[in-house]
Amino acid sequence: SSIMVVILTASAVAGIIPNIVSHQRGVTRYGLGSIWCTDYAARIFFLLVILLYLYSAKMKFYHWIGVLAVAVIVYKCTYGRLDFTCMVLAIVLFFLHEQIGKKENENKLKSFWTSLWEKLAPVLAPAAAVIMTLLTVLYSPDNKLLSKLNDLLSTRLQLGKSAFTDI
Repeated sequence: SSIMVVILTASAVAGIIPNIVSHQRGVTRYGLGSIWCTDYAARIFFLLVILLYLYSAKMKFYHWIGVLAVAVIVYKCTYGRLDFTCMVLAIVLFFLHEQIGKKENENKLKSFWTSLWEKLAPVLAPAAAVIMTLLTVLYSPDNKLLSKLNDLLSTRLQLGKSAFTDI
């Protein structure tokens, strides 16, 4: 899959396949061989999570900097804010997990970290889904807090609200 992404990206940059270009909020966004720029950023995010899952225990500090640089480059090319946020969050969480989990860290922090994730992991995704659904249902452009959150989430609350009201 990562080889395909490299081939697609190189082909789009070389002009062999279309590189869809769009403009949003004065920023140029590139699809780099994908149907849409955020589709490309999502592919990179999932590849990054796979890479971190498989190799984070063996990664040196310069690898972490390299992975973060990839996230920044993808953000600069695609302007995929949500994907970039997810990439940075994944990098930070995997990095913390590796640093806290080192053998020389046999302390309370390590046991707290392990216990925290054992309890949080099963409920994190369902809780996030419930929170997003509630925020979407409660969304109103008149609510300044939800309106700002909607802007940060690329109008996802507004689009979700219209799906609930129009369907």
